[in-house]
Amino acid sequence: MTTSIQHRGPDEDGLYIDGSVGLGFRRLAILDLSPAAHQPMLSEDGQQVLVFNGEIFNYVELRQELRALGHTFRSTGDTEVLLHSYQEWGQECLNKLNGMWAFVIYDLKKGMLFGARDRFGIKPSYCYSDENYVLLGSEIKAIRASGLYHGVTNWSIVSRFLLQSQLDQSSESFFSNIEQVPPGNSFELDLEGRWKLRRNWSLNSLPANIVNEPVQEFADKFEDAVKRRMRSDVPVGVCLSGGLDSTLRNGSIGESWREMRAYSLVHGADHWQLFQKYVRRTLRAEFRRVPTYRRLTRWKNRQSIRKNSWFTTELKELLTEDEPIDIDMRLDAVLRRSVEYTPLPLYLRIEDRNSSIRDIIERRYHLESNTSYNIRQIVQA
Repeated sequence: MTTSIQHRGPDEDGLYIDGSVGLGFRRLAILDLSPAAHQPMLSEDGQQVLVFNGEIFNYVELRQELRALGHTFRSTGDTEVLLHSYQEWGQECLNKLNGMWAFVIYDLKKGMLFGARDRFGIKPSYCYSDENYVLLGSEIKAIRASGLYHGVTNWSIVSRFLLQSQLDQSSESFFSNIEQVPPGNSFELDLEGRWKLRRNWSLNSLPANIVNEPVQEFADKFEDAVKRRMRSDVPVGVCLSGGLDSTLRNGSIGESWREMRAYSLVHGADHWQLFQKYVRRTLRAEFRRVPTYRRLTRWKNRQSIRKNSWFTTELKELLTEDEPIDIDMRLDAVLRRSVEYTPLPLYLRIEDRNSSIRDIIERRYHLESNTSYNIRQIVQA
């Protein structure tokens, strides 16, 4: 399973097995390149084992807080800070984190696994279960490589993608019974295979906060967020798209870094064609407010799809029910949907959104849900 995702972590690998529980890891080293940051990482008493994909941006501040509470550290990175945060605060440690993550902690004392995915789902986490196994992986290919998955194509989701260009609209994937751990969720999995999923963050439950100086408030938080993301033991790369967000980010970095290497990619397209494309996008976005236009668009898309050689009428029959026509198009509702349910456009960097979420929590807008089922044997990767 870990070999299938070697490209995600080419620097080193690790394996931990205890009875029916197995934890595997491929590492891409960014913070603390020494062996002290090796994963799976065990606590000093050997009672908790962690595998962690992502980065905790406020790990320096958390380490200082934990040291004041009596914790000691062997490494200088964020992985051990996450492990000690769980030891100190339990599952509530998620409220302390500023960053992006998908992790699993095997708690031998409690006889269960605790895992979580970051608030906006930057870091991937997939799960498959049957009557014998629970498999987790950063990519679907890891689950399929286990030799324990024998599922088939999930044509309901595939048809939605092919006919309506919808992807990640639900926790389901292209493969039957393989689902994403939803963003902003955590889970418990005991050694009997009982699974409990809990939504621990959402925009709706965050209190509104009136800011007297919004421009200065944003500037302060933005600069602080950029500085935290500059913490690294390897060179840092920055994407400059030419848009407002990346230009601001690079400008803020330039204040603290005297030298930056720059590389350019040229699209090569005609400027007039690009202008026309953006105008069409803007007009379509406005017309989508009209229910009649949305109906006509779906009809036109299906007519054009039928002209493709791969189209069969069976795909249409496999589609789930269409999105309700009555969509709340008020700004707050649209932003909430775009953040919690709808994948962001390619030109918006999800990392930028999620990395500063701890700052957003202080100003604005958590979730409950429970599911459980029985499985006998657990394989974790």
